[in-house]
Parts: sequence; structure tokens; C-alpha cells
Amino acid sequence: MSKLNIMRPIDKAIFSKIEELQSVKEVQKILDAYSNLDEKPQEIVKIALAAVLFIIPAVIIFIFIGLNSSLKSELETKQDLLSLSQNIVQQKAGLKTVKRDILGRVFISNMGDMQGLISGAANASGVDSSKISVSKFQAQEHEGFITQATMDMRFTGLSNAEFFGLVNTLNSRQKVRFDEISVNKNSSSNLLEGVATIHYYSQDESGL
Repeated sequence: MSKLNIMRPIDKAIFSKIEELQSVKEVQKILDAYSNLDEKPQEIVKIALAAVLFIIPAVIIFIFIGLNSSLKSELETKQDLLSLSQNIVQQKAGLKTVKRDILGRVFISNMGDMQGLISGAANASGVDSSKISVSKFQAQEHEGFITQATMDMRFTGLSNAEFFGLVNTLNSRQKVRFDEISVNKNSSSNLLEGVATIHYYSQDESGL
């Protein structure tokens, strides 16, 4: 059984191309000029050809390495940007959750707005809004168009159920924060009266 020689067709093709080149007049002139050179110039030409044959593949390899490095750096940059974008999205989602827990739904910037908020909470709790009043209103602006409203809320003639219902509505629904509460019970009517220092945080979304 004859042995397979995989390289034989390749060798034949290479030698065939060499023979074709040798038959070209320009190539023949170059070969004749080379053969007419002395031994030392021929050695120099051989070294030069060998150097060229080494340099060209090396240059090609370095070009591919440079392109690969550039593409790798670009890919890493895109991955970093994608990771940063995901972090920003997550932070925004977390910020929205915090805002829902801290900021009120209605933007408050003056005494009239706050009085309307308190009256709405009182009506929702079944409390006569005339028994509730707001005084000493102060508004302080913070970063992110957030306004902190601080005031005293006075109440009078409330039953225990009305008082606790109002406090629960203001705190859970309207996000009103109670700082200090002074409560007294009227001995004759057995109803509650007093004052509470409250804070309310809201955001002016028209400025965003």
C-alpha cells in the first residue's frame, strides 16, 4: 500500500509557480543580474531577502496584535460603560423607593398649601378641619429641588380615636414627620388639645 504524501501537491504547486515566474522576462533579468554579482554581493542580497521575508510577517503579526489590543480595550470600555449604566439604573430605582418612603406626594412651599394638606388629612380621618390649624411655617430648600416645610400644628377638641387617626393619616399617607407633640386633656370635655411640631419633605418636579 503506497504512503500518502500530503505535502506533495503543495510542493508541486509552489515549484510550478516558481517556474512560471522564471519564464517572465523581468524576473529573468533580475536573476541574470543576481548571478553576475560577486559572491559577497550575492550574500548581501540573500541576507536582505531573508530579512525582508522575516520583517514582513513580523509587521503583519504586530499589526494584528495592535488591532486585537485596540478591540480588546474598546470592548472593556463598552463593558465598563454597560456596568456603569446598570449601576445608575439600580441607583435610580433605589432612589425612587426612598423618595416614596420620605417625600410627600404634594409639593408644599407655603402656608396655604400646608393648611390644605392638613385639612385633607383631617377630612380623610373624619375630623372637623376647623379644629386643626397651622402656624410658624418655615420652608427650607435643599439639593434636588427638595423643600423641607416645618411648622406647628395645633389641634383642639379631639377624641382619642380622632387624634390617633389624624396622626396615622398624616404619617403614613402624607409622609408628615412628627418632631415634638404636646397633648393635654380638657378635664371638662375629656377631649384632647395641644400642638405638634411637624416636618414635611416634598420635591418640586417642575424644576427637574
